[in-house]
Amino acid sequence: MSISTSTPTTWRAETARLEALGARRLRLVNDHWWVMEDPAGLPFCVIPQPQGSLNEHNAQRWDD
Repeated sequence: MSISTSTPTTWRAETARLEALGARRLRLVNDHWWVMEDPAGLPFCVIPQPQGSLNEHNAQRWDD
């Protein structure tokens, strides 16, 4: 299984937020998105989305 998170903020801000929650950066891909690792060691991706492309009908939100 692969999990990716899309963010309407910059990927820099989102990766910093996720690091504060215990994630770890593994590698930057094409200076565009990050492969990260959660505290359990499972990888996931942080992929930027153009502003306005996510809304309440096409995105799932999990509050911190």
